[in-house]
Amino acid sequence: MSDVFWIHLTDICSSVGLFSSVIGNCTLLILLCGRSVSGIGSYRYLMITFCIFSLVFTLLEKFMRPLMHHYNNTIMVFQRKRFDFSNSFARILSASYCGCFAMCFVMFAVHFIYRYYVACRPDKLSYFRGRNYFYWIIGMFLVALSWVAFAYAFFQEDHETRIDEEFVLSTCYDLSLQDVGYVPYAFVSPKNDIW
Repeated sequence: MSDVFWIHLTDICSSVGLFSSVIGNCTLLILLCGRSVSGIGSYRYLMITFCIFSLVFTLLEKFMRPLMHHYNNTIMVFQRKRFDFSNSFARILSASYCGCFAMCFVMFAVHFIYRYYVACRPDKLSYFRGRNYFYWIIGMFLVALSWVAFAYAFFQEDHETRIDEEFVLSTCYDLSLQDVGYVPYAFVSPKNDIW
């Protein structure tokens, strides 16, 4: 099957995913905010944070319609434009998408810390109560913002990657550079390196 077919399939799946995410997360938010469930304590706020972040990430994904491609030792994230917006805005969107990936991992780490405290160190749950919980949120956002800043500052296009982008877009996806926004890239490794 061609890559163009997979683009169409990905677009359909992203619409289904957006619908599922909105329905599921909104339902969970209503239950978490509207119903008083005793015994879950600060876990409720952790789950509310997860729901809100999931909605934001899903909406960003649907808006950007990203394609990730590995070619010539470079990982590229193509952002298929829906509107004709500026390159600086496209660059901020792409960097934000990278930050969302970082935020996912950080949120899972915080979740595992919370679960560890519940199971093994219940006396430490005070670290997740009251004002302390906001420190966790601030810490998660700072890690994500550092990824956004790093992607924005260091993953810039140059002449060589521009040629690679044109080749990949035309041969694999039947797209042109006008169809995509800013493309952050990451250098992987020389061809003769073995991992």
